[in-house]
Amino acid sequence: MSILEKKKNILVSIIVPVFNRDNYIKQTLESILEQTYTNWECIIVDDCSIDDSVKVINSFVEKDVRFKLIIRSQERNKGASTCRNIGIENSKGDFIQFLDSDDLISKNKLEQQILMITDFNENIICTCKWSRFTKIPNDSVNFESLDSYNDFNNIPDFLKALSSSKGYFPIHSYLIKKSIIDKSGLWNEYLSLNDDSEFLIRLLCNTDKIYFAKKANVYYRWTSSENVSSFNDYQKVGDAIYSWRLIDISLRIRFKCDEISYVEDMKKGLYINVQNSFPILIEEHRDFFKKQLEEKKMFFRIRKKIITIVGKLWNPHY
Repeated sequence: MSILEKKKNILVSIIVPVFNRDNYIKQTLESILEQTYTNWECIIVDDCSIDDSVKVINSFVEKDVRFKLIIRSQERNKGASTCRNIGIENSKGDFIQFLDSDDLISKNKLEQQILMITDFNENIICTCKWSRFTKIPNDSVNFESLDSYNDFNNIPDFLKALSSSKGYFPIHSYLIKKSIIDKSGLWNEYLSLNDDSEFLIRLLCNTDKIYFAKKANVYYRWTSSENVSSFNDYQKVGDAIYSWRLIDISLRIRFKCDEISYVEDMKKGLYINVQNSFPILIEEHRDFFKKQLEEKKMFFRIRKKIITIVGKLWNPHY
């Protein structure tokens, strides 16, 4: 009996939030249907789409009982985080696989990550390689040799590697043991931006080990206009700052540190984005951006001194 056959009783719950994705959802669901590991259920939660998303989804539900469709009730908050929570609440799996309705996973994704599990009693999360694409996986940009492409026996080391590896894994890179979510709590439905990072950091605070499946891959659909537009919305930018505040607090409490290097590294890019979009928010969160503001102040002091020195060299009467 192969190792995979011994683990075939492990049920994976794949959770797909959907809103107006009739142009992408078929491709996403097909990537699930093609999985070489077959013991899965797919819970698709529609956020009250007004296009043909539900029609496309039902074509899969009718063909395969592993697909289940849930329509978000009007009593629940609108948004992807709520849909993911509804999926979790209705899941029966031992492990959770999140997958957005425009992204894809390689055929062997679940199989390769299930193979990584050596001790079912451990609080583990599995990762894998990832690529960025626009239309089809064949045009993807593959990210190779990232520091985060390793196994990790402690979370601080993983976060350190993540800092030098674009700062994150896409949400569908992870295969997460359900018990970690039970302990860490559901998605924050009130964050409109960076809710995935805030959620994952809470999971990592309750995780023992990270396993990396080097033969598996996920594909993250990149739409530059959507990413840019996020920082054109005042509320979303404000929520991004609050999400990093929550991340900072979670890590400080868990690892008993006065400063979290991962947060400080990520804060550099956040500061630039906020400064370029809504600088008033920098002032409102001066305590959070204290280090960045001090560095900016120091930069201008040094620049002023350099200008003065150069001026005196060129003009003694400067």
